[in-house]
Order: sequence, then C-alpha cells, then structure tokens
Amino acid sequence: MNTSFKTVDISSKKQLERATRLNLQKIENEVMGESIKNFDINEKYVAICLSSPQAVNIYKYNGEWICSFTFKVNTGEYWVELNKTDLEKFNLYTVRDGDLFFYDFSGKFVGAAEVDNSAVESTDASSYLHLKKEKSNEHGTYKLSSELEKGKIKLTDEESILTFTNMQGKETIVYNVNSEMIKKNEQIKQTRFLFFIPAVVFAVIGMIVSILLYLHIKRKERA
Repeated sequence: MNTSFKTVDISSKKQLERATRLNLQKIENEVMGESIKNFDINEKYVAICLSSPQAVNIYKYNGEWICSFTFKVNTGEYWVELNKTDLEKFNLYTVRDGDLFFYDFSGKFVGAAEVDNSAVESTDASSYLHLKKEKSNEHGTYKLSSELEKGKIKLTDEESILTFTNMQGKETIVYNVNSEMIKKNEQIKQTRFLFFIPAVVFAVIGMIVSILLYLHIKRKERA
C-alpha cells in the first residue's frame, strides 16, 4: 500500500474495527463543505479534504468532478493523500489517532496501518500534505488560498479556494467554498425575510383590530 508515511502493520481485526468506526461511504454528488482541510495531487487526479461535512472530493487533473466520500472522525485533524503509483486510490490520515486508511475510488476498503510519527518520513509527509499550499504535476500548478480570484478579497482565514493553472497559464477554479457560503448566506437572508413579512402583517392587523375596538367602545360610550 503506497504512502509517503512510515507505517506500522496492525492486525486484520484492528484494521476492520477502525475502518468500521471511520464509516467511509461513497455518495452520488459533489460535497460542498465549509473549509478545505488539505489537498493532494498525483499525475491524473486531485483530491480535497473538507470539513462540515467531513468528506473527500476527487477530481480529474482539470477540475472535473469524479466522486465523493463522507466519513466520521470524532476528534482531531484528518487529511487526504493520493496514491502516487496506483493512481485511482487514496489514503485518509486521522492525525490524533495516527491511523492511515487505504481506499480505491469505488470506496472499497483496501487496508489500514498505524503511522510512525517519530519517523522523518512521516514528519515530511505531514508537512507536505497539510502545509504545502502549492503543488505541481505535468499538467500545471494547483494552489490553495483563502482569497477570491477577482479582487483578492479575503473572506475567511480558512483555506477556501483551490485553483488550477495549466501550462498555458490559464487559471480555473477547481473548488470554491466561498461561492457555497455566499449561497447559504443568501438563503439565510431570504428565510429571515420570509419570517419577517408575516410578523409585520400580524403586527399591523393587531394594531388595526385594537384601533377598531377602541373606536367601537367610544361609540358605545357616546350612545
């Protein structure tokens, strides 16, 4: 099982138990998360790891979505690593537990191992996956940032945009959390507005009823 981490073998029983807890599931649509945990590339594909919900999206090198997976990590960080030899496989690293899970693009569980965090290879692998924001292959360069493409307006401290610049210099957005967050904010505003309208209508009706009742009482007093 290919990985940049130095690993320690664990029993088949432990592998299955830990994979069951992770509960990775393939889903039928691209996941829209609130921030990008990390991304990785190989010669054909790019993968991004998301939070809220916890998920991995896989794309072709040009940004065309292929498949997505959801999973459950109770505590701590988690990062995705693409296989560099068997290109249609990926690894999921749960940092606090120190577990590395191996899957193919169909969602089939291939195996698991423990990461030897004391090894230099594991330290280098963690730095590459989590800290390196710009990665290149034969197709071009991928860059992770927290800024909008136009105007370079920073919307959040979380990494939210992954761009791809091909060898001809053309830049395209592979994934943009901001567009989804803007959409959510608009939906929230619309919902608030829809709740506001009935409240205003009821308030006006209440005022009218009160005025009519007051006038009715005054007419009776005069009579």
